[in-house]
Amino acid sequence: LDLLLLLRHEAEHVRQQRSERWFYVRYALGWLRGLFRSQNSIKEGSRSYRAYLDIRWEREARRAARRAAAILAGNA
Repeated sequence: LDLLLLLRHEAEHVRQQRSERWFYVRYALGWLRGLFRSQNSIKEGSRSYRAYLDIRWEREARRAARRAAAILAGNA
């Protein structure tokens, strides 16, 4: 199940790359924006991870994986 959800997450990234112009540049800028936003609010070691979690495309990919999990569990 974990592998299927990971594949769904990554498939969402493939969809994003195909539909978003300049995907990688925007992805990196989203990470940098999150890094600067969390500059004073989070311990140094977790700032990078928090910035990663806050990237719009990562949130969308996690949402897609959660939807897939709900379908597989019969809760959709």
